[in-house]
Amino acid sequence: HRVFGAIGNALGQPRVGLFLYMAALVASLATPAVWASRGKAWHRRAGVIALFGVASVPGVIALDRANSVAMAVAPLLGFLVALRRGNERLTIGAIIIAALIKPQFVVLLLVLVGLRKWRGFAVGLAGVAVTQVLAFVAWPSRFPHTIPESLTNVLDYGQGTALSSDFPTN
Repeated sequence: HRVFGAIGNALGQPRVGLFLYMAALVASLATPAVWASRGKAWHRRAGVIALFGVASVPGVIALDRANSVAMAVAPLLGFLVALRRGNERLTIGAIIIAALIKPQFVVLLLVLVGLRKWRGFAVGLAGVAVTQVLAFVAWPSRFPHTIPESLTNVLDYGQGTALSSDFPTN
């Protein structure tokens, strides 16, 4: 989301960044439905894309909160398709991209362990580590203090928050 904010601010129109971000979320959410409906008549395709993509309950919830996890939908589809086709490079690439969006997706590397793809697991783990560090370097706000903060946030993922808490704001 910072990239889109930077684009909007560079243009002097922050709402342009918001529009681009939301368009990217919609595109990512619609990707599996577009992929699944290829070759169908246009009216069926439009229905599938609406009902199983953007207008689905998870899609609407993700869009309502502008949740960045929606950006991971397309890489997760890529992961599944590449895994099914036996393309180890694309499988690893999809995991790395998904982990850039939400670091918790690094657990997908365990699928490679289950398949006994040790080299792929090691390459994927190194790729995730390198891209995570590069992400901190690209946005150096309070670097290196943000690294332990991020690790704490990843480990606290899914923990409950009291209703009286001011954080997170939404």
